[in-house]
Amino acid sequence: MDQNFEYSGSLGKNDYKEKESQPDYTGKVYVKKQDLEFDQNGMAEVKLSAWIRNNKKTNQQFLSVSHNSYKKEAQKKEPDYANKDDFSFG
Repeated sequence: MDQNFEYSGSLGKNDYKEKESQPDYTGKVYVKKQDLEFDQNGMAEVKLSAWIRNNKKTNQQFLSVSHNSYKKEAQKKEPDYANKDDFSFG
């Protein structure tokens, strides 16, 4: 895969659509496995953003897509002030 397409992809009009149950647009988005955090069911939540673009050769519209994976930040721990003997403020 070309480095320029990491974390992005595209959706183009489905020219093979024959019935209403088939998708209007199809395509791919590229995501590195190590950038995802999976839950206990093996699922990872990914936020997608899309922009309407025109193919310069065919002038056909498509959606340019990028993603932002939701890695949970390590839970921040509150300082343990109860066990502190010295409260210096500066």
